[in-house]
This record gives sequence, structure tokens and C-alpha cells, in this order.
Amino acid sequence: MGDDDRYNTEHYRDSTASAALRHIEADDLERVKFAICAMKGVAKIFGFSVGERIVLIDLKSGRAYR
Repeated sequence: MGDDDRYNTEHYRDSTASAALRHIEADDLERVKFAICAMKGVAKIFGFSVGERIVLIDLKSGRAYR
């Protein structure tokens, strides 16, 4: 989360919005961690390991997780 996310449109600090964004990001990161662990597990079942970075793109938001 960047510094700009902590301020509202009038450039005042907005702790409510900041807290909400942190909560959403925490949920998203939990999904990402679970998906990556699942992918690594499937690769291991088939006798492979993941050798490079996995990039996930959220289909709803379009956000990329690297």
C-alpha cells in the first residue's frame, strides 16, 4: 500500500480507508499464498518443482501478484 492510499480526496489522513485497504490486501495475500502452495504441491505430485517466480493475476481486479 502506497503513501497516497492513506489520504482522502481532500488530502487529509483517512485511517478508516487505510484500515479497510489493509484488511482487503490481507485477504488477497492469503488467497495468493494458498494458490501458490497448491501449485507447488501439484508440481511435486507430478515430480516437478517450481524453478521460477509464479505470477498470479486476479481475474476480477486485474492486479498482478509477483
